Amino acid sequence: MSEPRVAALAVLVLLGLLAPHVSRLALSGCAAATVAGVAAADYLTGRRDAPAETKAQKVT
Repeated sequence: MSEPRVAALAVLVLLGLLAPHVSRLALSGCAAATVAGVAAADYLTGRRDAPAETKAQKVT
């Protein structure tokens, strides 16, 4: 797991602890910002989820 995703997981856990004290709209906004932050970090670091190479692809 990449560092931005671990950080996002920690943020979401902290948001879960805040849930009883914060409005639903604020929680959803923070969760959406966290997801957008992970997407931006993946884009900026060039992370791409590509399928693994098979033996047939390696031979040719």
